Order: sequence, then C-alpha cells, then structure tokens
Amino acid sequence: MSVATMTSKGQVTIPVDIRRDLGLEPGAKLRFVPLADDSAIVRMQRSTMADLYGSLRRPGQAPVDDKLALGLALDEDDQRIKRGFREEAA
Repeated sequence: MSVATMTSKGQVTIPVDIRRDLGLEPGAKLRFVPLADDSAIVRMQRSTMADLYGSLRRPGQAPVDDKLALGLALDEDDQRIKRGFREEAA
C-alpha cells in the first residue's frame, strides 16, 4: 500500500508506483469522488467532447463553429459507415 502526505498548500505527490501503474503523466487530470464513509475514490479524468471546445481553431484563421464542425465530422463518419454496409452487401 502506498502512502502520501498532504502539504500545507493541499498538494499531494502521487507515489511513483501508482503513477506508473495508472500511466499518469505530468498534466494528467484526476477526479476525486468523496464517499459517505469518509473515504474517496481517485479516478483519471477522461477527455470529453466539451474538452475539445475551441480546439478546431488554427493560428491566423477565423474561429470554426465547433458544433458545425462536429456535425460535419459525424456526417462524414455516417457516410463512411453506410459505404461499408453497401460494399458488404454487394
């Protein structure tokens, strides 16, 4: 069992064996879920679609409407899937 100590600033260093086992790297986001029995679960925060908001902008270009871009990407994916079904049926 690994043990860590919290500093006066509320910082905790995650033991190296835990970081290695979970594949944590600098910048990783962790989510703390408090439980009723005075314990907590710590989980890696996975990326969500909301995390991608604004990421479709390129330097020097006007901002891209993320909802439109997502819709176009989903449409392209849908078309690709439909093509695959048509090819399998033939």
